Amino acid sequence: GTAPAIPKDWTEVKAGVDQSGDEKTQGMMQNKVKKCTACGKPNGFTLATCNGCGASLAETPISFTPNIFTSFIFGIQKGPFPFSISIRHQTEDCLLFDDLLALGPLHFNAIPTGDHI
Repeated sequence: GTAPAIPKDWTEVKAGVDQSGDEKTQGMMQNKVKKCTACGKPNGFTLATCNGCGASLAETPISFTPNIFTSFIFGIQKGPFPFSISIRHQTEDCLLFDDLLALGPLHFNAIPTGDHI
């Protein structure tokens, strides 16, 4: 048979997931963030200050951004920005790449390549 077509735009996939009412997948489609009111940069929702400009995030409400890992799984190419990665280092055991949103103080992600779910 033919594989189903997957929309390549995050907003199309997210709309379909929202309509399905599948709360688990809805949660996986997005990251909790605090968007800095001073500079507009999304930050990890647990941070007290913006890792872009240092402004306080104490009164900043939690909002959401696309989850890049889930987007890769669904084959999504773009959202509010292009979904691509910049690989910094790769071995048989690890893949290290830039954090597209730089949500944490460290601006890269490392994932083990030997373990699969």
